[in-house]
Amino acid sequence: MISDKIKKYLPDFSQYKSFPSWKQWKQLPKVLTKFDKFALLLFIIVLIGSAASLGAYYKYRHTVPQPAQGGTFTEGMTGQPRFINPVYVSSNDIDRSLVQLTFAGLMQYKDGKIIPDLAKSYNTEDGKVWTVTLKEDITWQDGEPITAEDVVFTVNVLQDSDYKSPQRVNWIGVNAKKVSTKKVKFELSTAYPQFLENLTLKIIPKHVWKNIQPADFSLSSYNLKPIGSGPYQIEDIDQEENRINSLTLVRNKNYHDQPYLDKIIFKFYKNKDQLIEAAEKEKVNGVSLSTSTQLESFESHNFSLPRYFAVFFNPENSELLSNKNIRRALNYATDRKELVEKVLDGKGNPVYSPILPSIYGFKQPSQKYAFDLNKAKEILKNEGFEDNNENGLREKTKEQDFQFNQRLEGGMENASVEELQKCLVKEVDYSQENVTSYFGDKTKEAVTKFQEKYKEDVLQPHDLESGTGIVGQSTRKKLNQVCFETPKQPLSVQLTLVDQPEMNQVANLLKKQWKKAGVDLKINSVSLSKLKTDHIKSRNYESLLFGQSLGIKPDFYSFWHSSQDKDPGLNLAKYDSEEADKLLGEARKTLDNNKRADLYEDFQKLLLEEAPVVFLYNPKFTYQTSKIKGVEPSLIVNPAHRFSLVKDWYLKLKGVWR
Repeated sequence: MISDKIKKYLPDFSQYKSFPSWKQWKQLPKVLTKFDKFALLLFIIVLIGSAASLGAYYKYRHTVPQPAQGGTFTEGMTGQPRFINPVYVSSNDIDRSLVQLTFAGLMQYKDGKIIPDLAKSYNTEDGKVWTVTLKEDITWQDGEPITAEDVVFTVNVLQDSDYKSPQRVNWIGVNAKKVSTKKVKFELSTAYPQFLENLTLKIIPKHVWKNIQPADFSLSSYNLKPIGSGPYQIEDIDQEENRINSLTLVRNKNYHDQPYLDKIIFKFYKNKDQLIEAAEKEKVNGVSLSTSTQLESFESHNFSLPRYFAVFFNPENSELLSNKNIRRALNYATDRKELVEKVLDGKGNPVYSPILPSIYGFKQPSQKYAFDLNKAKEILKNEGFEDNNENGLREKTKEQDFQFNQRLEGGMENASVEELQKCLVKEVDYSQENVTSYFGDKTKEAVTKFQEKYKEDVLQPHDLESGTGIVGQSTRKKLNQVCFETPKQPLSVQLTLVDQPEMNQVANLLKKQWKKAGVDLKINSVSLSKLKTDHIKSRNYESLLFGQSLGIKPDFYSFWHSSQDKDPGLNLAKYDSEEADKLLGEARKTLDNNKRADLYEDFQKLLLEEAPVVFLYNPKFTYQTSKIKGVEPSLIVNPAHRFSLVKDWYLKLKGVWR
């Protein structure tokens, strides 16, 4: 109760029967002055603003922004999709990217590691037998369950030569068996610790493909409208005649690890200029361009790749390159840092070994062939190559294949006489008809004329006035000088490469670098298809500029073992060393990581000693995006595997209470 003393100071509200009605409130503007109205409006605005600010501040203090589902991301690419099918996917980045999004494997790459995807668990005791258990409740995009039968079916398809899969070589000697509905066993002929990487293979559905014959596999409509098990599935194809303009992918609601983005649209352009124009007009917000092309409104992400480019020497096709010292000189003449700066715009690392210390953590090679032009020149000079013509290019004077080294006179008949007669045809009036290999009167007469033609060198030293017609010592000496051109071996190397801008730029820069050492580099640029069929497959090249992609788990057997020097092996330098073969064989079998590292470092020393190749650089993969968030550069196996991280990409945010 309010005391009487206080009441006397309060207004008397008893006269008011109730709170003003809405009708009475509506009359308020009529009794307020303009100033009162302005003051009231200002008060209301301040009140609402304060309330909103207080609410926003409270939400800010008690929530955190997190990615939210929703939004559409558009990727721009040059070219056309052909096989959205793990059986046929190869070097086509479009196909590999689409397979990465629409299919899943037992294992997957993420942040430079191999982790389970469709697999729940895996184990091996000896590296020879691998058992994989699938996750429960995983399904294909059409709702059918994914089972061990799908895995076995996929491996069998790859192994069958009738399907002509480029993946076949990775599955030779592997026996896949169904243990139960959700368990499959892989039996290998020899222990192979790196087999885990094979399990990243994307699986195809048996119920879709089992009735399609091998001859029809590559013709099936499922190659462009696949049923996979990845995070996204094809929803729509925009196609005009024989050209696909775009593909729309939507989130696969059956995938066990849902991404944020609702849709990913791929737009396909005829060339790089059209792609850049589309990006500048914000028609796409994801592009892969050369390292030197930076879009103004796009952010660049530089991914690491287990890949290097190198010049591989083929000693069987070049007498010059069969010389180890020449190969070493070419290594010293190569400025790898200049290549990285000028070709890659600094987005890469110089490479001196195939073991890539920055990727695998191995020790840097002790013998790195660091750029040393003087060292290169010294080696070449010691090998007899000089710049005799002062044109900047070296050559070596070789011994003549034939020389006159015996006395020749009338009545003799042999090959030396025939060579003599051939020379006399060029030097004096001697008919080609007289080249018979028999030393008769006409030959003697011609020899006499030859001696008198060069009497200062042949006759005068012996105080003779006229020729004798007998090929003695001084005559032979002069014949050897004038009859044969002194053979020269030019310091020339032919380099074969794919006709692409980056590779041509590398080749032209190497040409300039090697010319400073006196080497004439001849560039042979060919199409990719011709490079593979006419050169790599048959090892038809003197030297080859090419890139080799490795895996997350190091295994150098297929790249350097002598058994791999023919197609489909990848020993492009035809490197042959019994000691290296032994080290490579042991390294691919051991389960001990430390022992493997020691074996590879011993192999590295052998390889660098022989210098069968000039290692150049390890490039970064540059991916440019606009608006999209969550793209975090990491180690990826190939450019298409940027989409292995797509689950974390987002366009929208939401506040989550702390």
